[in-house]
Amino acid sequence: MKSFYRAILGTMVLGGILNSCSDNSEVGTIGRAQVAVFNLVPQQDSFNFYLDTNKITSVLSFGEVHPYDTLAAGRRTAKVHSVVKDSVTLSKDLYLNPYRDYSFFIVPADSTNTGLAYVATVDYLSEPNIKTNAKVRFIHLSPEEH
Repeated sequence: MKSFYRAILGTMVLGGILNSCSDNSEVGTIGRAQVAVFNLVPQQDSFNFYLDTNKITSVLSFGEVHPYDTLAAGRRTAKVHSVVKDSVTLSKDLYLNPYRDYSFFIVPADSTNTGLAYVATVDYLSEPNIKTNAKVRFIHLSPEEH
């Protein structure tokens, strides 16, 4: 009878170990990420940015930026909603790593501005101090000509 209880106890311990190693990458289970959004589409349309069903930005016109917002990390669906067309014009599945900072640049997909694309960058926001240099990042975003 003791071996029976040991077998049950062993199974419970093994199950606990395996359960603790399971995938925890769903939304909100593994930390937070920071996201900034930039509208770099030179046209009259404005956009709202959504992660899953949550509206992240107010209306972004050309050249406007939504500053860093702290959000749940994990698997997310990013959507860009056109204010003029009143529809989703870009939808992408993505993974936000926890404890990282991201910038999302909404850009034209081509030189005719007929479609949208995005460029995502990981930002390193450590604060410079007296003993370090300032950090500057230049990004040249231009539609490809075919």
